[in-house]
Formats: sequence, C-alpha cells, structure tokens
Amino acid sequence: MKEEQITKWEEKAKKGLLYHDQTLGKIIMNMRSAVTDTVEGVDSKYNSVFSLGVSTTGIKGQLVLDEDKLRKALSEDSEAVYNVFAKLDSENLNDSAKSGVAQRLGDIFVSATKTIKDRAGSSSDITEDSDLNNLLRNLQTKMSNFKKLMSSFETALYKKYDAMESTLAKLGTQLNYVMGSTGQ
Repeated sequence: MKEEQITKWEEKAKKGLLYHDQTLGKIIMNMRSAVTDTVEGVDSKYNSVFSLGVSTTGIKGQLVLDEDKLRKALSEDSEAVYNVFAKLDSENLNDSAKSGVAQRLGDIFVSATKTIKDRAGSSSDITEDSDLNNLLRNLQTKMSNFKKLMSSFETALYKKYDAMESTLAKLGTQLNYVMGSTGQ
C-alpha cells in the first residue's frame, strides 16, 4: 500500500464501525430534541433549558452553562427551573412534551436500551434472537453452503483432471505405437 492509501485507511478506521449508524443517530437526535424543546405547561419565561442559561457550542452540540443566568432564574422562579428539569406529567405519561428534561432523557435511554438490545443482543450467545445474531447465523449458513459448493466443484474438477490425465496417457501410448511402427 502507498503512504496515501495507508493514511486514508487509518482515517476510516478511526471513525469506527458505528460511524453514521442510523440507530445511534436517531437516539442522538431524540436526546437533542429532549434538551432543546420547551416544557409545555410551565407558565414562566423560564420554560426551556436555553432560557435557564444552557446553550450549545461547536458543531457537535456541546452544552455550555451560563451560571449567572441559572442563578438569576433560580432566584426569580425556582419552581419553573425545577419543572424544566424534573417535571413529570402524571396525567399522561406518554406525552413527553409536558415532562421535564430529565424524564425525557430517561425515557429515551430506556427506549434506546431496548432498541440496541433488539438489534445487537445482550450477550455473545449467537442463539439469542437479535437482528445482528440473525444476520450472523444467516452468514454462517451461507458460508457453510458455499464451502459445500466449493468442495463439490473441486471434486468435479479433480475428476475432469484425472480423466484428462488418463486420456493423455492413452494418447501418449498411441503416439508411441504410431511413431514406433512408422520408424521401422
């Protein structure tokens, strides 16, 4: 490999196997929405984490806290600050818009754990029923079938080779006979 190819290969390897994974991308998107959406039912100007002094920086969406804004919000309306982070809508547990950020993230983590477990399984046991284990079993079956096919193909080629060798031996004998009978 050339130096340029090695560099490209190393860059690709550093990104990892989960680069652009749709399942993880969806989880990240849901987590971002949980943090950025306003909390319905909080009747205050402090109804989202952004109004409490949390902001994002950089392209990866890192969260940054402005402590002065948070202190001000806590002194003005501590109930609203509590509700933004910890509110739990007891009437409708399925409506995350009325729940606080902590409850939303908790729901996402529970759902994500189930999704990842369904996709990847929870152990290294191949008999466990998950998407990746099913794919692995399918690939193992295909490999086994391919090995059988290659073995039968190899056997057929050996038979043809043996037949060709015996035919060539007969031709050699006939040629020697013909050459021997004409030379006398």
